Amino acid sequence: MERGVRELVVVGRGAERQSHSDGSEPVIAVNGTTPYVAWREGGGGSQRLIVKHLNAGTWRQNGSSLNVGAADSFSPSIAFDGPTPLVSWAEASGSVYALHVKALE
Repeated sequence: MERGVRELVVVGRGAERQSHSDGSEPVIAVNGTTPYVAWREGGGGSQRLIVKHLNAGTWRQNGSSLNVGAADSFSPSIAFDGPTPLVSWAEASGSVYALHVKALE
């Protein structure tokens, strides 16, 4: 292995996308020792936004998709307000765009 290059290590189980969907635009943020990951996922229709966090070695989904409507979601981002994860994203339906922010439990 080249100097300064590390081997990639899988962290936890269950972060993969649904088998019938394409996943894209992954983002990750860590609050203390808990990582959160968000990505857009879809196939044959609109893209939905998925968020998971690592708990005891397994990636747990935070509710269902975060989409507000049937529109395509994109550009996810994760930040923290103290211990509370905040996820922001955009949705587009035709020429109408909306920005959303949700605090996760």
